[in-house]
Amino acid sequence: MSLIKRRPDILLFTPRVISLGQRIQVRTVLECKEAVPIKGATIELNGCGVWYTSSQHGRSRNAAPFVRLVSQFIGSPEELAAGQHDYNVAFDLERGLPATYRGRALRVEWQVRVHVDIPWWPDSRAKYDVHVHGAPPLASAEQGRVFASSSDGPRGREPYAEVALGSERIESGGTLRGTVALCNTSTNNYRSVGISLIAAESLPGLLSPSITHNTVGRWTLDVTGAKENTPIQFSIKLPQGLAPSFQTRKLALKWFVEVRLDVPWARDSKLWIPVDVAAQPLGDQTPARAPLAVGSDRVAIVWGHAASESGFNYNDGELTREVGRCRLVVRREHQGRRGLRLVGEVCFFDADIGLSATAGTLRCNDAAQTKVLQEHMDAATRKLAIAEADDERIACTRDDPGTRIEPVAELAGQLMALGLAFEEARTALPAPQDMAHMVEPFRRAARRLGGDLDLASMDVRGARDEIPFTLETRWGDDGALASTVIRVCPTLPIDGRWHQWWDGEDEPKPMPAGVEVLVDGATSVVVDATAIEIRFPPCTDDLEPHIGRLESLLGVAQRLSGRGAGYR
Repeated sequence: MSLIKRRPDILLFTPRVISLGQRIQVRTVLECKEAVPIKGATIELNGCGVWYTSSQHGRSRNAAPFVRLVSQFIGSPEELAAGQHDYNVAFDLERGLPATYRGRALRVEWQVRVHVDIPWWPDSRAKYDVHVHGAPPLASAEQGRVFASSSDGPRGREPYAEVALGSERIESGGTLRGTVALCNTSTNNYRSVGISLIAAESLPGLLSPSITHNTVGRWTLDVTGAKENTPIQFSIKLPQGLAPSFQTRKLALKWFVEVRLDVPWARDSKLWIPVDVAAQPLGDQTPARAPLAVGSDRVAIVWGHAASESGFNYNDGELTREVGRCRLVVRREHQGRRGLRLVGEVCFFDADIGLSATAGTLRCNDAAQTKVLQEHMDAATRKLAIAEADDERIACTRDDPGTRIEPVAELAGQLMALGLAFEEARTALPAPQDMAHMVEPFRRAARRLGGDLDLASMDVRGARDEIPFTLETRWGDDGALASTVIRVCPTLPIDGRWHQWWDGEDEPKPMPAGVEVLVDGATSVVVDATAIEIRFPPCTDDLEPHIGRLESLLGVAQRLSGRGAGYR
């Protein structure tokens, strides 16, 4: 057996549509161009719910697996001869599992994964997305129900309606039939009745589930001239592709029909009617070979493999990973006529050290900080083409279209080394030379305020009673000391009447109570919906007055956050 081994190609044959509640047969073919030893091989069918969240670091993919079926079709070491090797595996799927679904905030994805374990050589792996169809509904006796605007019936002159559906079990692509009756027509000018089909997608939340309403269909009934309490029948063609309801430990999908009364000069009345979506009848189940991916699908597979090799996450065309306080991103960027290239970014919170890049070398405003930075990072930057850098990111580029695994994974690995080096360098950076004599006063301020001191920027950051605050030292473009800034961010939006940008020349606008006495000697005041910021000349001696001002400003922020006497 040669030292260099040829991994087998993996082909997969599945039913065109996989149905819940049934046994499915999956055929796996291993094509070996030459003999290859293997330790074993497995095939698994996975189902998971997928949703996305946004934060200051961008958009992140979240997944909640709800089923994982594994079968080992080669269970002991053996040598596969050159040629084709066929294996058949069966899976039994429970009826109550979620079917394939793609909604506004929630997706349900099913995937078949094949893994061939090759000793002393990279394993052979393949992933295939499959469509899983809901189970046909079980026969059950339905009890008709009437839904009303109020359980007490019509009241006074208020709009009122009663609605009944022909069946509360609907079918994708079928017909929704029902009847609506309007009351108090003499005192309400009913213009229309809006009917909507809504998917309620339940996702995990911080304290309670987060529910997103995805409207998949809207229809309008013209009820102009409707007579008092006279039934009005309707028949609506439903869209195709509706997925049955489901409930897992973390996720849920429920369906509702919303009936809305459009009445001028009155509050619109809404009725929410829960419905059950039944699966469509299955079509042809003849097994078909899954085609090879091309174009954007192939790029997604390439980047998915690159993510696995480099330890990154692949979301929406980007590789992402968190390293300490840094967020690493690898993406593709179009240069017009020059085509695509790879871009790697190390993103971080404002470093406030005057970071820049000159001829691919990183620098700071302070000479001593530059020396320490280069000692820690030169080894990592030599392997990358640093394009630009500032106090929020370091960007590098590579002239490669990103259509092969190796260049993408290599850039991701080098970006990881750069992020780790930057994190190590930030902790080793000394205080700027102009503020070295103020290190101890700033440390005492951090202890008193309950915050953390960033020695490199001479900034104190923290939160008191959930209100973020900062005591910052800011620098000019020339690297010289520019100002000392105190800043607080109340938990509630600040009323627009206090918003202003005062530069110290004209008379300031009215300020929240307690702020006026704090601006004596200030060079500028900025108040917007999120924060109050007061800027002073740079502090190079006594820091105590600024600490007192910041504590007073935190008291103002507490009241603005509804924890004291409120502003009216």
